[in-house]
Amino acid sequence: MPRYRRKIIVTAFEDAWNLTKSDFVLSGKLGRTDLSEDQPDAYGYHFRSPVDYTFTPKGSGEPQTISDKNFTLLGPIAQREMIRAYKKIYNDRLREPEDVNRLRDMILGNIPFDHDDPIVREFEEMREPNLIEQALLTPMHEAGHEAHQMIDPGYVYRGNDLLAGELSKDPEYEAQRKFGLFDYDTFFSPNPKAEASLKEYIAYMSEFPHDEGRMLENLIGHPDVGARYANRATKIASIEERKKRNLENAILDSASRYLGRTAYGVGQFGTRDSSSAKKRMASKDPNVRALLRQVRRLNEDEISSYEDLPQSIKDGISNLKMRNAMTDFYEKYFKTPYVADAKRDAALQNLDLFLEHYDAINTKDGEYVEEQTWDSEDKPALYHWDHYEGYRIPNPNLVAIDPWKLYQLDMYDELPEHLEQSMSGEYMFFKPKSDKRANQLLRPQTEYYSPDFGTDKVNEMIRTAYNRIPMRDRDMFDSSMAFTGR
Repeated sequence: MPRYRRKIIVTAFEDAWNLTKSDFVLSGKLGRTDLSEDQPDAYGYHFRSPVDYTFTPKGSGEPQTISDKNFTLLGPIAQREMIRAYKKIYNDRLREPEDVNRLRDMILGNIPFDHDDPIVREFEEMREPNLIEQALLTPMHEAGHEAHQMIDPGYVYRGNDLLAGELSKDPEYEAQRKFGLFDYDTFFSPNPKAEASLKEYIAYMSEFPHDEGRMLENLIGHPDVGARYANRATKIASIEERKKRNLENAILDSASRYLGRTAYGVGQFGTRDSSSAKKRMASKDPNVRALLRQVRRLNEDEISSYEDLPQSIKDGISNLKMRNAMTDFYEKYFKTPYVADAKRDAALQNLDLFLEHYDAINTKDGEYVEEQTWDSEDKPALYHWDHYEGYRIPNPNLVAIDPWKLYQLDMYDELPEHLEQSMSGEYMFFKPKSDKRANQLLRPQTEYYSPDFGTDKVNEMIRTAYNRIPMRDRDMFDSSMAFTGR
């Protein structure tokens, strides 16, 4: 048995045993006398924050208090296994009805238990092994919730409107949350059922890491798991290369976080309005693409843990983690420029890259009218009229740029002849070469400057060192590359 697996089992057993030594009953008695249905009670709980529970150990009159996030509820487990054993006997057509009814009355407390009764002995032989197994498995399930909460910054936030309102005020938290591949905004896309389903899927994967059938059986039967998600999980679980797919998703998630926040390289292109858009963006990065190719060449059967991965893949994953860590550092300790118009600023920052994806509009050829009016609504316009403010504004679907800023002209310089046809009013107008927003340059690379940590002397030394870097080499300002070499 693998070492990590033995450790999980031992830990789970110790947790279950510590709880077994405690004499407590949670969830009370059976709520009805009909034993034909399973009880809908939970068998374990994971709380977002530690809670106190007071109990009295057997043989002691001294109450004790423990503080924990995870609880195994032995009462409901015992009830369920009792019902399962009873149903197995009840559905056996070879049983004598009077024996089954006598067992039923003993379970319901109508008559005392007779442990020498053959049907009772058989009943207990059925129940006991399952009861022990569930006392071990339930802590593993709740530990899965705990691990999920530890690594997922959105675990506490999502699905909790009160916490959502508080945490959304934290800019650092928001920066982390919005760029993750699997994160979503509950304000605009509320779906508590999907969130609960995801959490249970991860917990059952922890409970049954090597038994896909039992994992799905329990997942589908959980009251918090929606039917749509259960069907999706069944389809996903049927994919043979699940471990490789999970590793790929983890790589893409990590890459999307730093690319989305720094707008470095491919992070300058496309939208970020969905998980699929973030995935497309991350998968276009050359380093990520090379790393994914290595993952896809792996033998699924030879992957049981992170330690089994080749060193080159470990190094690639470490690099992604480092880039995210550096981005965290820069966002916390450096000031960044305010971006008023991302597409315009992208052109000002890297004109050659901008012109690879945008064409200058000939404002004289009639493709665009000067200003949108009532009788020209069917034709695109360079300017839209803002009726509320009372003045016209450049068409937001186009890029309007002051040519003096773009070409570093002095305000007294005359415009070059090749710019004349592109001018309307004060601006040159550009349109994207591709209609697909996924291919459009939409944002400038983030530059981090003006450190605000350390003493004034240290900060001045840092600024001086940065100022010595030629402008053409300012890729060093990319948070994912700073202090790490080229």
